[in-house]
Amino acid sequence: MRDINYGFEALQYRATVLGTKPFEIKDENKFDLARLLIDKYGKGYSSHPRLPSILEMNKISPKHWLNGDEEAKAFEDKEYVRLHQSTLAKVDVIENILKLTAEENFKTKSKWRDIYGLSPQGFFELAKDHWLYSLILFIVATVLGTYLGKLFGG
Repeated sequence: MRDINYGFEALQYRATVLGTKPFEIKDENKFDLARLLIDKYGKGYSSHPRLPSILEMNKISPKHWLNGDEEAKAFEDKEYVRLHQSTLAKVDVIENILKLTAEENFKTKSKWRDIYGLSPQGFFELAKDHWLYSLILFIVATVLGTYLGKLFGG
């Protein structure tokens, strides 16, 4: 939504061209889902083009979805219901992505190190998010503590 061709500016321009007053959204109320997903899962979380890859990995059906050329043709043919259905389908897809992400069920190509990194903070976050890693970290810490205690005469 940051791009003049596809983002908020494009929507405002389209509204103006169609003769309506565009609805303004304050910048602090906007967010960039694409960047948020990269921040959370790393740059390699999906193949390019990302959206079709995300749909396939997460088994999200893009029913009534029209691509750009199909939308242009539908507009030329005055098939406004199809255009409306396509818009609703895209909103539904974005809602599905947000829901899956919030529920921690969003499937990606990311490895755990892409998400958490290889730092102590990353290991802590991984353990905090997944009980199994918490258990493994607890066992490793216990064994390491026991070993160090014996090594230093504890």
